[in-house]
Amino acid sequence: MDESKRKKKFSMPHAYVIMIIIIALSMVLTWVLPAGSFQYEYNEELDRDLRCAGKLSACGGTVSHRPLGNGHIHL
Repeated sequence: MDESKRKKKFSMPHAYVIMIIIIALSMVLTWVLPAGSFQYEYNEELDRDLRCAGKLSACGGTVSHRPLGNGHIHL
């Protein structure tokens, strides 16, 4: 069989490559996901706190939207 037609087998990438991909993905998610927390109300019937739908509040009162950039990756 000709070597150019032979399928290349999948080889697992190095652990550092996987870690860098995870770090880069989490950095990108800081641009998409808002910082904050949901408000909770206690439900006596269920005897637990439930998240209030649509009531996302900023952590600590105010949130300055400062997503991470390339300089924030420390390896």
